[in-house]
Amino acid sequence: MIYYELKKFLGSLRNIKFLAFLLILLIASDVYTIYHHPINPSVYKTIHQEIQTMSKEEAKSYLQEKIDAYEFQSNYIFNIDNEQFLNTYTEKYGEAWIKEQILKQNDDTLSHHDDFVYQQIMNEMTVLEDYQNYRSSIEKQYEEHAKISIFAQDTETEKKISKKVYDQYHKLNVKELSLQPELVLSQLYSFELRNIISVVLIFYLVFAMIYQEKETGVLQYSQSMRKGKRQQVITKFISQMIILMACYIVFYLFDYMIYSIAYGFIDLMAPIQSFSFFSTCPYAWNTITFMLMSVFATLLAFTAISSIMNVFAYYWNQLSAFLISILCIIGITALLIWGIRNQNGLISNLNYLNILFYMHPEKIFSQYNFVNLNVIAFREYDTLLLLLLVSIICIWLSRKNIKRTAIRKTQAKRTYQHSLHSFMYYEMKKILIIQKALLIGMISVLGFIIMMQNQQSVSTANDYMYNSFVDTIGAYVSKEADEKIKQQEQYYQDLENQLMQEQNVNKQNLIDQKLMTQQGFERYKKAYDKRKEDATGRKILKEDRYRLLYETTNLSKFMITFYLISFLYILPTCFYYERKTHMLTIQNTTRGKYQTFHYKVIALSTILIVIFLTLLTCIIIKAKLLYPDLNLMENIQCLDLFYNFPIKMPIFLYYIMTAILQILSIICMTVISARILKKQRTPYIFMLISLIFFVLPIWFTDRFAYIYQILFPHEAILHGTYIFFILILVIGSIISLKRKK
Repeated sequence: MIYYELKKFLGSLRNIKFLAFLLILLIASDVYTIYHHPINPSVYKTIHQEIQTMSKEEAKSYLQEKIDAYEFQSNYIFNIDNEQFLNTYTEKYGEAWIKEQILKQNDDTLSHHDDFVYQQIMNEMTVLEDYQNYRSSIEKQYEEHAKISIFAQDTETEKKISKKVYDQYHKLNVKELSLQPELVLSQLYSFELRNIISVVLIFYLVFAMIYQEKETGVLQYSQSMRKGKRQQVITKFISQMIILMACYIVFYLFDYMIYSIAYGFIDLMAPIQSFSFFSTCPYAWNTITFMLMSVFATLLAFTAISSIMNVFAYYWNQLSAFLISILCIIGITALLIWGIRNQNGLISNLNYLNILFYMHPEKIFSQYNFVNLNVIAFREYDTLLLLLLVSIICIWLSRKNIKRTAIRKTQAKRTYQHSLHSFMYYEMKKILIIQKALLIGMISVLGFIIMMQNQQSVSTANDYMYNSFVDTIGAYVSKEADEKIKQQEQYYQDLENQLMQEQNVNKQNLIDQKLMTQQGFERYKKAYDKRKEDATGRKILKEDRYRLLYETTNLSKFMITFYLISFLYILPTCFYYERKTHMLTIQNTTRGKYQTFHYKVIALSTILIVIFLTLLTCIIIKAKLLYPDLNLMENIQCLDLFYNFPIKMPIFLYYIMTAILQILSIICMTVISARILKKQRTPYIFMLISLIFFVLPIWFTDRFAYIYQILFPHEAILHGTYIFFILILVIGSIISLKRKK
């Protein structure tokens, strides 16, 4: 039965395409992450290869010189007259080295990203040197605690834990550590996409093997056979796990190979303690053993997740009830994550009920922690048995649910099979489930979150200088700020006079670099003078904090692009599917054909609005994560772009107002597009035209990106053309909804 279940799933071209899509998405995200990482992969790989031929002392001296060179070039401009600063480097490297670094500084030959590389490799070497000290500190700490009276009050369980930790590290026999390119494992275990894709795959497997067969009646038919009940549950579960395990291992190997090619291959036989973030591992494992154990534990977590989904899938006949149950599980998990993360004592043990905790088993294996229940304590990795127990219980419940569901159907056949729902319910179910709008929406949001993770700070060097003046001089107009501005102006005037009199080229370059901060000061002074003239008491905000929220960035372009991809798939597919099945023809012959069209438009608009608002919320969350001091209660008129905005309101209220306009635009676009698609025999012309005129201009030309300006209107809202576009959309939607005789 397992063979035929696998053959049925893998024999579908659609399923193969979905698996290929997940793999391509993972590879693309890996490549994107590598080339947007602060550490240059080619430099990192080259330096590691170079120091492999050096002794430890030579390698450390080489890296320290590179780090000192960057620090010297960065700080020289601020310490020109500081003899102690110059003497420190002169005594260490000599005057020739000092002159060489000054020339390099003028040529800007040392990159900030290269400094990250040297710092990273130096930290890796430091961890190797300090490993024995770390183990000694554990033993010393245990011996000292045994002598101190205050620790004698510990419970017997706590004493046993301390003794077990001491014994484990005392008997640990680790081979000689070696320097490895640890960014390979760092990226391999810090990147969440592999786990996210695996969970999406579990959901897809449950949907394809259970719910799709429920819709077609195949599941009920197979359950009427001799081995179609309990054996069927076990068969489907084992088939799901075979596909999931095979796919996860492929995902894992692709991740490992991509990161190894980028950063250099590691020695799989080297002790796992050779890597700084696993240096506390209490087991004498080599790297490949650690990797295999982490994969095995992660697959146990996925087994538990799959079994839980199978229980709900067999229990609920309606997919909506299944989704609500899964959302409840996610909500409970979120409460466990955020509610007890800073708790101590017995309540902290609730974290072991959080299934996401087990999706990162490398954290469990890298430390020797215990679950302390006061009466008894056991090792943290023993909790992995909970996953196996959960899986067994869930499979047993799934087998029971088949019999229970059959009894429930027999006893209440009329109640369950003939219960009526509104027309909107069936329209939403058809669009979300049958026409895959839910899946497309999830993929769009997931794709945007992946792109959003790689979004770094949008602050520029000019922003940092501007913000420093906001902090030092002040964010409000005052007499004290006026005095500081005069002093700063005099400082720049003195530098300009000094530059005109200076003959030495090197010193001229240094003075020029000091004058580079003048640009940030002029920007600050302009903002200050503007507020001083209107005397409204407006605050000078740090503009870069709010830039992601209203300016055109790659993140905002990705948001609109992913939304339009959902839009251009969901709408055409809806009408094409109904035209292909002749349902549209049947609807047009009924009395309520206009009402049917209106319900369809409402359902489509609701789905698209939810997708758009989810993407918009992701941007706000990202801005808050990048800039924790972001304050949405500030006046919108304090931002330079909205300085002349006619209404005084908090930024969050402005966002609500623009969200209403965006929702209105989405509704109008949906109505107009629905009317067009209802008359089109094929959706491909509409999709192609929309792609050329709506999506491509977002990335290639700002002049014709009208849809982008409508859906992200923060810059266009200040101009009359935005109101003109909104009026056109509203009039067009009214005409589209008008009944024709």
